[in-house]
Amino acid sequence: MAQDSSLIGFEALMRWRHPGLGLVSPDEFIGLAEKTGIIRRIGQWGLRRAAQDWPQLRAAHPEGTPLFVSVNLSAPEMCSPGIVDQIHDCLQHYGMPMTALRIELTETTVVNNMEAVIDSINRLRAWGAGVALDDFGTGYAGLDYLQNMAFSSIKIDRAFVQHMHTSNRSFHIIQSALELSRRLGIHSV
Repeated sequence: MAQDSSLIGFEALMRWRHPGLGLVSPDEFIGLAEKTGIIRRIGQWGLRRAAQDWPQLRAAHPEGTPLFVSVNLSAPEMCSPGIVDQIHDCLQHYGMPMTALRIELTETTVVNNMEAVIDSINRLRAWGAGVALDDFGTGYAGLDYLQNMAFSSIKIDRAFVQHMHTSNRSFHIIQSALELSRRLGIHSV
């Protein structure tokens, strides 16, 4: 939501409804999906589903309101050859404009694969897609990736947000991250 509480976008979140275990959190299955290589198929399905659902999401909200759909990509997905072309072709097939897409990458994905993702981020941004740095504040690198990569937004990790009313440290970290993003012209969540 925007500062005025108006809706600005959606996030396509992956959940697994297991017949015996019930709803399984991504924290429990994404790592295994990455290790086995099935993450690419899961990610393609998620992107396809977001693009398919786009017309309904758009129709349910007033014209003129710029809405986006965020889709998370993992390191193996973002580093796979041709990923940007696959994203472009998928959106074109379903009629979703590139400007309505925001790809979310975790800070760890970016930090551990910086060279491999720079070109993909730049191509996505050149085509009008947003690229968000997710879980901001949890990585182990310096801030040079904010300088060298064309992120449209950062999402401050919830660990800081959860404690901002009870911890001065968390509050000041959030305050500093918001000021940094403002000065860099990067949207913050």
